[in-house]
Amino acid sequence: MDFAAGRYGAFRMERQGQDDGSEVYNELHAHGRCVHRYRPGPETFQEDITQKFPQEEQAIRRFLASVQLASLGSVIVLAKQFIPKALWGTILALPGIKHIVRSYIRRTLAEALTDCGVKDPVLRDIFSAEFGDHGMVPEKAPFFLHAGILAHYMPEGGFSPVRGSDSFALALVPTVLDAGGAVFVRAPVAKVVEENGRVVGVEMAGGKGVVRAKRSVISAAGVEVTYRRLLDEVTVAKIGGPPQSLLAAEQKGHGGSSHHMYGFFGFDGSAKDLNLPTYNIWSMLPTVAGTSSLSASWQSLFGTSPGTKPTFLTDDAAAAEAQLPCFISFPSAKDSAFEARCPGKSTAVLITESRAEYFGDVGPTGKRGEEYNRVKKRYEELLLKAMYRHFPHLEGKLAYSDIGTPHSNEHYLGRFASYGLDQDADRFLDPTLRVAVPGLEGLYLTGQDIALAGVFPQFIAAWVTFAKVVGVTSLDFWLLFADFAATFGWRSAFDSTYAPTNK
Repeated sequence: MDFAAGRYGAFRMERQGQDDGSEVYNELHAHGRCVHRYRPGPETFQEDITQKFPQEEQAIRRFLASVQLASLGSVIVLAKQFIPKALWGTILALPGIKHIVRSYIRRTLAEALTDCGVKDPVLRDIFSAEFGDHGMVPEKAPFFLHAGILAHYMPEGGFSPVRGSDSFALALVPTVLDAGGAVFVRAPVAKVVEENGRVVGVEMAGGKGVVRAKRSVISAAGVEVTYRRLLDEVTVAKIGGPPQSLLAAEQKGHGGSSHHMYGFFGFDGSAKDLNLPTYNIWSMLPTVAGTSSLSASWQSLFGTSPGTKPTFLTDDAAAAEAQLPCFISFPSAKDSAFEARCPGKSTAVLITESRAEYFGDVGPTGKRGEEYNRVKKRYEELLLKAMYRHFPHLEGKLAYSDIGTPHSNEHYLGRFASYGLDQDADRFLDPTLRVAVPGLEGLYLTGQDIALAGVFPQFIAAWVTFAKVVGVTSLDFWLLFADFAATFGWRSAFDSTYAPTNK
């Protein structure tokens, strides 16, 4: 069923691990080996881990029980949008709310593991490995944030859209057009147009005129881009400045801290011929026995102090010995329709982290400069080395290579930080970070900066923004909510498409 466009078959997803019957959606490689294969189903998930760590069975049960309760943190974070700013501090001081904030939002993932009695460093890494999905290492990640990732995958596993990311647009665009809307491509917005304290439309870049809003303007470009690029400085000052969480991020450097590097690789041979998996791999560095590897692995990507480069970027000998922690995925293997579109070819995506400042003085696109190209080439070499470490049979079959940098993000997204604002506790509790932009009627925010990073949270962000635009007392809101609830209920009751088959 297609929830996005309401049509059967318009948007289909396939389960990772379905090809070989394993239903494995992620693997964690750390401590010099594959330490865990993640399978869906709450009982299966728990049993797989308990079999490896029987001495920590009670701690495992306590932690997974806490994961289910941690969703209360999400409720508080989203409820903030419907509570007046003046009352937010009072609400947080209420005993019950204060307990939830302390237990699930202020408490970090690392603290939650310790409080639940999880001691084995490998077990802690298994529970923490997917921190890359939100960009906060266990010592900084709010517990509710990471618990949401675990709880999201645990019931049904991982899925990928048939036909890749294009399928989202192919399903959504006809719906917009059927409703009388319009969809523009290659149509960058220069600024939000404000008249007498109200937003009335957007001005297109390149002198292509103003698109007038019928009701309001909704920005999914992120807080940084909206406040620093789409609104002029005078307007931002007039409405009291940007959210506190944006100011805090800017004090750290370039907006949020997750500046990603991307390796896009193509290979000769189909996914079947090359035996490529549909699951993802979180590849971390080997570490000293008895210690956790995740934070140490990720820290190896950065210099010893802010502004300094890691040695693998400055020293050839260090680069020869370096191993990059990274995320490895094969989009062509996950998409059953890929072979028909690109016969005899396969693709891989590797993602790791960097910093925009590691590339030196960077020029415009196409004229980035020698240092930029040198650093980019070094990352390409190291990402390929990581690929071949796990899949040595791919060596010699590389047909295409392209590297994306934080500056690529800046070119396409208008910001260096892939995930937008850092997803720390202060950002989620920031009273000034609002869907309805304070002091500027008719302008609303949506997307990851007002909810969470990831695909599914954007549906939640859209619901919250929709509720703020039309009002929770609107008949339109409740009709749409009822339609969604009925559709979801039908799927839950009668559709076994997504039910895990392993026991």
